Amino acid sequence: MSASASAAFAKSAHQAYAEAASLYIEEQRERALAVVTQGLAEPLREQSYDFIVATYSLHHLTDEQKAGLLRSLYARLNENGQILIGDVAFETRGELDRCRRAAGDEWDDDEIYFVADELRRVFPSLFFQQVSYCAGILTLAR
Repeated sequence: MSASASAAFAKSAHQAYAEAASLYIEEQRERALAVVTQGLAEPLREQSYDFIVATYSLHHLTDEQKAGLLRSLYARLNENGQILIGDVAFETRGELDRCRRAAGDEWDDDEIYFVADELRRVFPSLFFQQVSYCAGILTLAR
């Protein structure tokens, strides 16, 4: 096999592998989202909690899925309980957009980051504390 044919074959094989890996990752992501959006597992639904903590795990959900999950978690809180979410998050959509522009090609368009003032439409008592230029803690208390 000539050097150019060998290089073409290697490139083709690499592209096929990259496509297969991309499809596999997307399938796994969809399966994980299906598990999260089906609600809490039965043993978890039978308990109540003082604190529920999630870190860098919910930005794969749509805003609607986040609201649904938070509603189901909120129902499981004891009196004075709290849901604490640490994630890529912003107070306003404008702050998110400024960060997106500053990040340029490093920004992950597949992720759906939290915007506190939009989430307050569903949870008016939501508290947000910015802890870095692109991350914060969202708190929902009973």
